[in-house]
Amino acid sequence: MKQFLLSLYVLLCTCITLSAQGYTITSYDVDLKLQQDCSVHVTEVIKVNFTEERRGIQRPISKNIDVNGERRRVKVSNLHVENYNSTLVKSGNDNVIRIGDKDVFITGDHIYTIDYTLSDICIYEEDHTAFQYNVIGDWDTSIDTVTYRLQLPSEIELRYNNYIVMTGEKNENERNATINKSASLIYGNSLAPLGANEFITIAVKLPVDYIVQAPPPPPIYKKDKFWVLPALFMTWLIGFFRRKSNTHVEDIGEQFFPPEGFSPAEVGSYYDNEVNTEDIISLLPYWANLGYIKILGREDLSSDAELFFQKIKPLPADAPEFEKTIFDAVFEDEDMVILSELKNKIYASTYKASSQLRKRLHSKALYDESNYKLFHSGKLIALAVILFLAAIPLMIKTFFLTGAALIIVGIGCIIIHFQSPKKSHKGVLIQSQLLALKKFMEEDSGAKTHELSKNYPGYFEKMLPYAIAFGLDKSWLSKLETYNMGVPHWYYYSDPMHSSARPNFGHFSKSFDVPQMKSVFTSQPASSSGGSSSGGGFSSGGAGGGFGGGGSSW
Repeated sequence: MKQFLLSLYVLLCTCITLSAQGYTITSYDVDLKLQQDCSVHVTEVIKVNFTEERRGIQRPISKNIDVNGERRRVKVSNLHVENYNSTLVKSGNDNVIRIGDKDVFITGDHIYTIDYTLSDICIYEEDHTAFQYNVIGDWDTSIDTVTYRLQLPSEIELRYNNYIVMTGEKNENERNATINKSASLIYGNSLAPLGANEFITIAVKLPVDYIVQAPPPPPIYKKDKFWVLPALFMTWLIGFFRRKSNTHVEDIGEQFFPPEGFSPAEVGSYYDNEVNTEDIISLLPYWANLGYIKILGREDLSSDAELFFQKIKPLPADAPEFEKTIFDAVFEDEDMVILSELKNKIYASTYKASSQLRKRLHSKALYDESNYKLFHSGKLIALAVILFLAAIPLMIKTFFLTGAALIIVGIGCIIIHFQSPKKSHKGVLIQSQLLALKKFMEEDSGAKTHELSKNYPGYFEKMLPYAIAFGLDKSWLSKLETYNMGVPHWYYYSDPMHSSARPNFGHFSKSFDVPQMKSVFTSQPASSSGGSSSGGGFSSGGAGGGFGGGGSSW
């Protein structure tokens, strides 16, 4: 009766496994041929019975082996599967041999013969060399019978305890398999069926001089010496660029006015060789001072107080293109616009105007033409693209350092392209004026500006846009508050009941919020989007401690 119940229990467990995995392995034969360089040629013959529809089987093999904390790369080569389609795919820490067709499902009995070679997988110690291999890995189904053979490179005498077999789940040390030796052959078989996730691991302790360890690969800098050439070119290019781009900006004394014929947007962009949003925003008070628009604010300076822009007349026909782009974008729908209405609408025009502004500056003969064509016309960008494309095949091959050096040179070319171009004689003079003007606006306590406002009516309104372009508006207005300055003639209250009242300077400096305008001019609508491990040397610690993966169906 007890024997009957035990048999029934085994049968039930088998049925549960069959039901859970949809396949079983009826026999598993492994033939290993260890080479003198410690690579091993593996032939596996696996007989599988599919009880449910499956495409085939998967055989994962670890990419790396960890030896005493050191990770060593293991390569799979010479893969061949008889009579079945197969691919080697990468999945995490494994190379997976996937056998079968994704569109073809199979059932019943199938035999898979798999051949492949693994690179250096021995463990080298001071007094011995160890070969430890999972004949059967972490399969997710039962295996009825297992046979294995390990062919050593040459005949050798080994003590009985220098070759062992371990079975069971990971780190268990059962002996449900045989191990024998005859001349250079070590062989054995399972003594009982293996359950899912059970291992058979063999471990062989070989004399230290039996396997000749391959010398370590030469350092990469010895294998690839051509990296020196792009490094020398990069050094030369930097020196050449510096010599060709060297300019001296002279101190021309105090400056109280901007250069003639330069709008605040042009001044701010040329000063730091970059078109900032503040440069574009400076056009609003610039146009207001010229009588093209009015700017209105609410008397109530609460958190929801807004600025209004009122169009008085269009820009002249000969106005620069970048000015027309922004002006038309602000007043696209009507002649009275609230700042918040431009949110998520004007960003594209801001970017377009920035590009037009760069072209405008280049047309003003502010840069040395030969230097601009050589370093900033796009030639270096084209060279960088060529270098990047050339680096890829070099890095895939053996010239990794040369490829990396070419990428660095390419990045250097891009950086040089975006550096400030060398200025012409006119450009140097304009830059000197701008340096002096900004220095004055930064360092003046407000007294000189107040004096200039008395001597030159409209001086404050004229200079405010330039303060914005320089990024000095907040500090500049703060210093002028103590001098009881009048508000710009173009700034009014937007409330009808206050149409006859004039705001004071403190109200204006708080209401004219450049950071808020910058936020609106750059705001955009939100986009919609829906390894195997081995310990040190010969081990009898337990099953699953060697190299070699398991498998599954798919």
